Amino acid sequence: MEVVTANHAFYTVFQTTSNQTERQSIFALNQGAWDTRKLRSLLNEILLMDFTVQDYEITQNFPQIGTRTVLLNACQIEQPNTGQMILIAIEDITERNQQKQQLTVNNQKLSAAMITSEAANIAKSEFLGNMSHELRTPLNSIMGFSQILQDSETLDPESRQYLEIIYQSGAHLLSLIEDLLDITRIEAEKMTIEPNFLALAEFLDVTVSMVLAKVVAKNLNLTTQFAADLPKTIYADEKRLRQILLNLLSNAIKFTDTGEISLAVSKIQSINQAGNPCESIRFAVIDTGVGMSAADVEKIFLPFEQVGDAKTKYQGTGLGLAISQNLTKQMGSEIKVTSTVGVGSTFSLELDLISLQDQIQDQSLIMPEEVRPAIAPSLQSDRLLAPASQQE
Repeated sequence: MEVVTANHAFYTVFQTTSNQTERQSIFALNQGAWDTRKLRSLLNEILLMDFTVQDYEITQNFPQIGTRTVLLNACQIEQPNTGQMILIAIEDITERNQQKQQLTVNNQKLSAAMITSEAANIAKSEFLGNMSHELRTPLNSIMGFSQILQDSETLDPESRQYLEIIYQSGAHLLSLIEDLLDITRIEAEKMTIEPNFLALAEFLDVTVSMVLAKVVAKNLNLTTQFAADLPKTIYADEKRLRQILLNLLSNAIKFTDTGEISLAVSKIQSINQAGNPCESIRFAVIDTGVGMSAADVEKIFLPFEQVGDAKTKYQGTGLGLAISQNLTKQMGSEIKVTSTVGVGSTFSLELDLISLQDQIQDQSLIMPEEVRPAIAPSLQSDRLLAPASQQE
């Protein structure tokens, strides 16, 4: 069975010439490398039975080029002058097979690494959970007794100051522990949103009151701008929404040395996750702090990432914004940032927090006694809660 002709690619791949190939037996090519029982049987079937071969894989050692894997596609053709012939297309798939094998090995390693990583995450979560319990129990005792001792009428001012330092240090450590637990829950996808009815005015007042001490300590102004058309009642996870706002407010206070912090809340028209028009509540925290560059804005929501100078970096774990962004995304939105270096920053989020009135109309929900609008006072707008002039 002689070779009539071959193309340039054949000569290049198998490092041979036309003189060494044409009019030569196919089984004599490349020093007999093609002379195999399988190939002889295959070519005979093609000639005798008009058999067509598709993607027939052969691995063979060739003297000039070493072991190669080739893919054969062959069929019988009829030529007027030469009679029956076999047309063979040969594709060298050695590198492709090596890549497949390497990909398989890499996938196996990746699967093993994922299993190991998952086991490590589970162990980490269990460790942090146990550690949290072991640390919070004595911390709560320390903080509780320090508060009790501060109420003593016989306590001198210096001792009272020391007890306040003990209490504040314990509270700070407790918040760090909670942040670590939250980021662990997020990694394990166990952070859940549990919405309920809550009075918006009362919720905002309590939230703002929780940061007043920090504002006063830095001699800053704290103002609130609450729109007059805000609903009295919203449907939200009170704990997680307050956590987001407290993180944003605390972050603003940390990076503001002069000027003011403002919390603005308004009702806007937006599009929900289903693509339908809805009324959303927009929360915005504005500060006159140091501001950030575009590069810093890109990374502030990464876990353990901190921007600013060394002084501000030591004031937290770098988890607050990462946790807040994750919680906001679970609520169907995201925190957006605009910032100018030396001018200040604005952190805002828009949440589809359906008012109680809409819930009753759309779903015929029964209004719980404890969240009836009658208990919620009217929201006051443009309030100056901690004016610097009153602190001097």
